Amino acid sequence: MEKSAAYVYMIFISILVLLIPIVLGLSAFSRRWVFEPFPTYWTLENFRLILLESPVLIKNSFLFSGIALIFGIAFGLPVAYLIVRTRVPGKDALDFVITLMLAFPGIAIGVSYILAFWKGIPLAHYWIIMPLALFARRLPYFLRMAHASYLQLDPSLEEASEVSGAGRLRTFFYISLPLLLKGVLVGVVMFFIMAFQEISTAIFLYRGGWETLPIGIYLNWHRGMEFGIAAAMAFLMIVITFILLLIISRIGGGVLKAAWGSGEK
Repeated sequence: MEKSAAYVYMIFISILVLLIPIVLGLSAFSRRWVFEPFPTYWTLENFRLILLESPVLIKNSFLFSGIALIFGIAFGLPVAYLIVRTRVPGKDALDFVITLMLAFPGIAIGVSYILAFWKGIPLAHYWIIMPLALFARRLPYFLRMAHASYLQLDPSLEEASEVSGAGRLRTFFYISLPLLLKGVLVGVVMFFIMAFQEISTAIFLYRGGWETLPIGIYLNWHRGMEFGIAAAMAFLMIVITFILLLIISRIGGGVLKAAWGSGEK
């Protein structure tokens, strides 16, 4: 009885999860699907419009997410090191301030960036505000992943390296970083995916020519009856995300299993 109930529960959860890409896929390959059990008109026009007439959305999504990721790595790894491996005064306050970002809705971050960088430091007039906002929005997730990786690293290895005459910088690159690589790669891919999918912050900051795929989905939906194009963009995002996860898991030697645990020794 318990086994049957477990199977029913797993099937129910699987249906709920798979329903999203199935519905999006059906909508993406149809021009208009409204009030019908299944689409009656199949087409590739939606993808043609995205790939040929709106490639800037895809380019911006990768560009802004990539720059935000560079900021995240450059800032997140040193901060995680300071928090875990040093006794610098104020490190706990820094950890708290960065983690506090999780409590702020993306809408609030977007509005605050407009107010803060409209005058005085007019970054809101330039496209760099987009990756900066994505970086600030998703930094806590990368920091927590790097923080957890540092906690799993035995400090005696770094101490032995320093005792042998290597400086802290050389110890980091030759001892710490190779051992942290799996956890860092997991944090990198998760940071990129979340930045790639971000809309609540970006929707307040974008200007003409700065649109990303999530913003494109919203704009096409908001126009009315452009559900096919919006679904095609969403379906494309799902495919890109899946490919990124697959590539990272292959290159990293089971990075995702290392992050979530596979139960194998």
